[in-house]
Amino acid sequence: MTKGVAFFVDLIEANAENSDQSAPTSARANIKKIQCTVRGDVMKFPGARRLTCSKRLTEATAFLKAFGANEKEFCMCLYVTGDELPESIDCMTMDKSVTAPEGCDVLAEYLLNEHPYRVQIKKYAGANIESLGQPSNCVGRMMSNPSPPPQ
Repeated sequence: MTKGVAFFVDLIEANAENSDQSAPTSARANIKKIQCTVRGDVMKFPGARRLTCSKRLTEATAFLKAFGANEKEFCMCLYVTGDELPESIDCMTMDKSVTAPEGCDVLAEYLLNEHPYRVQIKKYAGANIESLGQPSNCVGRMMSNPSPPPQ
């Protein structure tokens, strides 16, 4: 029986460019590339839980049409717990021209300092995973007030 052979694959360094690699061509790929580079700084926002990428104008953010948003524009969405909204952090500053209506999931919009993209700050509702919820049956659980045994 032949022993397994170990080998080493030399990966390209993170900052080096390779002629075989192509630059991202779509708008979504461009913002995802920027999102990966600024993720460490953006996640320092107070209460940050999740960072995603989405279109800036959706059903939930229809009010942004009044502020010049269009259907083709992408932005980063930072989901946070709490209501703390600092004026600025290391990588972004608050856009005070955009105000969200009451009851909206969007708390504020920020502009990245080094890139021409926006970051929407949204309320984090938590994962709504049905299988992690309360069980529907109570097999094997001890009851706090057991009923008397039937006679």
